[in-house]
Amino acid sequence: GHLHDGHSHGYCDCEVGKLLGAHGIESVLLHGEDDALYDPDKVRSWLADVLWEGTAGFVYRCKGLFRGPPEDDGEEENAKKRTVSHAVQGVGKIFEIEEANKAMTTKSKMLFIGRGLKRDVLVAGL
Repeated sequence: GHLHDGHSHGYCDCEVGKLLGAHGIESVLLHGEDDALYDPDKVRSWLADVLWEGTAGFVYRCKGLFRGPPEDDGEEENAKKRTVSHAVQGVGKIFEIEEANKAMTTKSKMLFIGRGLKRDVLVAGL
């Protein structure tokens, strides 16, 4: 299933690369939809499936930024809502997702480096 928090499930742009001289190591760079918001809990669940269960191949490293749903910017009744950026990083089966307050991104990106990466599985998840 898609991790997108809105109602449209549109196209996810993807780049695939082979790292030269890297013994079969490849990379997949996913670009989220413009202005798409992703639920951090769903991203966490998806990454657990990808990294722990190996559903998208053997991932050595992953890194990315994504935009989460808006949060209140204060306690007042008319408080402005702002989207929250989240940073993802992982090595092997260990990963973390943290708020990245200083990072402003309008388009989410996730990079995966590994062997036998299944681009279609990664694209379908994001």
